[in-house]
Amino acid sequence: GRNFYPDVFVVGRPERKSTRLASRGDIALAEPVIVKMPNEPVTETFIEILDAKSGKKVVTTIEFISPTNKIPGTGFDLYRQKQIEAQQARVSLVEIDLVLGGNRVVSVPLSQIQFRYRTRYQAIVRRGWNWHEAEVYPMPLQQKLPTIPVPFRQKDQDAWLNLQALITKAYRKGCYDDIDYQDDADPPL
Repeated sequence: GRNFYPDVFVVGRPERKSTRLASRGDIALAEPVIVKMPNEPVTETFIEILDAKSGKKVVTTIEFISPTNKIPGTGFDLYRQKQIEAQQARVSLVEIDLVLGGNRVVSVPLSQIQFRYRTRYQAIVRRGWNWHEAEVYPMPLQQKLPTIPVPFRQKDQDAWLNLQALITKAYRKGCYDDIDYQDDADPPL
């Protein structure tokens, strides 16, 4: 029952054409196999927490930053707009950046963070009722990922999101065990 966007999509088995080489003079031409590609929209996913008592008003958005958010262009601009809208609507925003490449897009500029707390990967928590303070959770790769708070309404206690457990489960269920970790990382760490 959930939407699923695979990295590879098989739409059917092509007719079995001969893959023999056709000859045109002294040049051998291969016959292509034609594959119809689905017109599938790319969807950026996020989690919104709604307050059912107030007409399903969004109180918190959890964003896992994607590569599309970090590359200048439409995705980058749309994400910046979402940050502005969250601030104006007094919606709490939890940003989790585990993407190595691209430009910084989280809501706290690097220049605002003390040097010793600057890490490539970070989580940022902005509380809708106190947007002028940001909670920065550095995530150095030499340590386990932290458990971070997820705020709801100001009068509610935070929920806690165990990022390490989440990533571990995604790794196990995502068939990443075929990656050769002896090779150099690409891009390099």
